[in-house]
Amino acid sequence: MLKYDTATDCETSSVCMGSAITFLIVYTFGIPFLVFCTLRRYMSPAGKERFKGTAAGKSAAKRLGFICGKYEPQFFYYETLEMTRKFLLVAASNSIRGTYAPLVTKLVISFFFAVLLIKSAPFNSPLLDTVVQTSHFCSTMTLFFGLLSAIDFWEDEGIDETIPNTIIMIIMFMPLLVSLYIVSLAVWEISRFQAKKLKVKTLKMRVKLAEKRKEALDAVGRRIEHAEAEAAKAVHAVGRSIEHAEAEAAKDVQKVFRGHKARKHVRANTATSSTAT
Repeated sequence: MLKYDTATDCETSSVCMGSAITFLIVYTFGIPFLVFCTLRRYMSPAGKERFKGTAAGKSAAKRLGFICGKYEPQFFYYETLEMTRKFLLVAASNSIRGTYAPLVTKLVISFFFAVLLIKSAPFNSPLLDTVVQTSHFCSTMTLFFGLLSAIDFWEDEGIDETIPNTIIMIIMFMPLLVSLYIVSLAVWEISRFQAKKLKVKTLKMRVKLAEKRKEALDAVGRRIEHAEAEAAKAVHAVGRSIEHAEAEAAKDVQKVFRGHKARKHVRANTATSSTAT
């Protein structure tokens, strides 16, 4: 309508206002509701269990994983609340008229969702919870100080404007400072993890070397035992050979002794026969 007639005033046109309200409701509540229904069907704990291992479950995980991947499983829907918060803030800025009403409305919306965020802590990382909570707190405080400035609170109380301006600047830089702290903490954790990983790898290498050393010692021990067994067999064989040789020598000695005795007997008989003759 406005494309062809830019002179039309939406505030006085019922068609324009009806269209605006209809699409405001559709975009503010319809899209988050549609996303919520889809997430509840596929990405909730019950939905994941229902579609586990199926093609639909895998496809949903690829399409919707970026929406709820950073949240705890029971807070799969939290991104729809964030969408609703942003839609409400935009709607309050564009649809509510007045000097203080938009600021008050946005302050109430920001405060409500900040309290909800702090109470639920939906992210799967405490550090990410801290960053987002800081961001919501700073947004709420910025709106609060903006409301105080709009009602001329500082001028009425005789407070120098540089003080609230400085406070607002500090509030605006708080998320950056918190993010830098978390990044440095993450780098430190990564370095600790790498050092621990290197230590574990070193310990594994030492264990492997100890196992190889043990295997080598066991192999040497087995070779020594085998050599001792072979030596014992050889000694036993030599012992049997010596015993056999001694037995043969004893037999030979007995033969010689019997032969010598027989010769002495023959000589004695011969001498006796000669004497008798």
